[in-house]
Amino acid sequence: MPLRMTRSRWMWLSIVALAFVLRVVGIDVSSHHPDEGNIIKWVREMLTSGSLEPRKMSYGTLTLYLEAAFLWVAEAVRGLFGFHGPLVGRRGVTVARTVSLASSVATVALVPGLFRAAFGDRLSSSGSPAVLAAPLGALFLAVAFLSVQCAHYCTVDSLMALLTTATVLFALQTYRSMRARDAIVCGVCAGLAAGTKYTGALALAPLALGALLCPSRPLDTGEVASGPRGSIPGGTRVHALALAALGAVASVPAFLVAMPYAALQPGRLIEALRYEGHHYATGNTTQFAAGPNTFGWNLEFLYYTGLGPGLSLMALFGLAWVVARVVRPGPPGEGGPERRCRELLLITYPVVVMVFLARYVVRFDRNLLPVLPFAAVLAGVYAQATWEAVSRARRRWLVRVGQGAWVAAVALSVLYPLSRDIVFDWQILKPHTRRQLKQWIREQPEGTKVKKHGFRQQSLSWLQKHGYDYAVMSSHSWEPVAAQPERFSKLVKRYRELFATCKTVAVFRNPWFDSDFFAPHDLLNSATVNIYHGPTLMVLELPPKGGERAGARRDAGGHEAGKDRGESPPGAGSSGGGVHDRDERSGRE
Repeated sequence: MPLRMTRSRWMWLSIVALAFVLRVVGIDVSSHHPDEGNIIKWVREMLTSGSLEPRKMSYGTLTLYLEAAFLWVAEAVRGLFGFHGPLVGRRGVTVARTVSLASSVATVALVPGLFRAAFGDRLSSSGSPAVLAAPLGALFLAVAFLSVQCAHYCTVDSLMALLTTATVLFALQTYRSMRARDAIVCGVCAGLAAGTKYTGALALAPLALGALLCPSRPLDTGEVASGPRGSIPGGTRVHALALAALGAVASVPAFLVAMPYAALQPGRLIEALRYEGHHYATGNTTQFAAGPNTFGWNLEFLYYTGLGPGLSLMALFGLAWVVARVVRPGPPGEGGPERRCRELLLITYPVVVMVFLARYVVRFDRNLLPVLPFAAVLAGVYAQATWEAVSRARRRWLVRVGQGAWVAAVALSVLYPLSRDIVFDWQILKPHTRRQLKQWIREQPEGTKVKKHGFRQQSLSWLQKHGYDYAVMSSHSWEPVAAQPERFSKLVKRYRELFATCKTVAVFRNPWFDSDFFAPHDLLNSATVNIYHGPTLMVLELPPKGGERAGARRDAGGHEAGKDRGESPPGAGSSGGGVHDRDERSGRE
């Protein structure tokens, strides 16, 4: 029987297609994420050696295995057409990124199912079918900037967001049907999520909470717990606890499939967990991406960058609307405990994630990616609820005015992140500032020594002692230092000395990334879009040892050469932020 393409299916396909286009453009650009170089190196080592043992266990290994499989298949297909040899460099990274691309698009496709698992086909028994909430939620996630950005990296975050979304979806479905198979699928997804990134295990929270709160009967039919075929026989609460236990047990073998060396080398796993816990608690390896009030920073980032102001406010109002429905008794016919249970489970996971992240000083924007699908659903719920409210106005002209205002508000809320997505895809296709710097270095006379930017800025005397002619400054460092001088007092003195003594001979910058268009400067470096894709790089000519100031040799880059003595770099006097440049040494962000 052919599948009938209804209007809702066409709408769903159109939104998924939009999500794909926004994420696939620029996927083949040269590597920008600091972790990509290490990840692709570990994947290549697996393919070369034939061993599944990971170099490091800081993250789960499921992403590495999938990327290795994608590369192996791609190389096999190329071999059929006479193109032999491994896919290395930019081509290899592009193939590996398809895992994140597919995961991100699939997460968008799951949003309507997540809505229906929590609310059914309408927000209230007396209301009309909720035809807007599900597609709008998918559209909101499709254009969410953080989701688009992370889909361009061959890292773990997009896959983990997909698996945690699926985990919560099947947790909701478990307590709708009370069937063992849904609990098993929920546990498998949670185990795979934890095997992708350890915090994926938090997605089991709704399943555990549901065992304590949800009534043990199918939420759709009202039948007794042991009624549906395939369910576990038993009493009411015992049945729910048995389903939760079954899901938890199913997560263990799934985790070991995703990360087999957790069982083969448990000592390495424990060591990795301790390292990550210390790293997040102290920010010892990411001093510019750590700070106080992580919870407030996360909310601010979601508002300005991750979702945008309109979608963030809609998600917040949607959360308040759901909480109000959970705490107040429902009117007759709206399901009572069943309704409150499934809506409470929907918001459990994002709340747990936000509270968990608030415990640590490290602030990474990518950690908020699993929250976005739920924020998109809540924004869609609020949009549906407000549409129904304005449509019930007694006067016809009020209905028209209200619906017009609603359309304008939703359109602006979508256009704001969509404009950033388009500019982002456009700008990453342009030459990176690091590539421009490398070209400038190649044009210098033979024997010229250039000190590229590292994580720790060396002093002028150290640079002169080691015979460097030029030093490269990156806004990754000087902007957060300028924003927090009391915290980085030693670095402040070094930068002041360098900028006051040396002459700027070349500046490489992207005006879109070296601005507040994507993220306000007070959110950097933890807001990584400027860090990864547009660090402003300044080349300073060092004076000879014992001299006061060097004269400009030449500006082969042709960018703002010959600045006056003591002029501050771009952003040095701004309110913070930074840009990340890893020209000299590698390391994890």
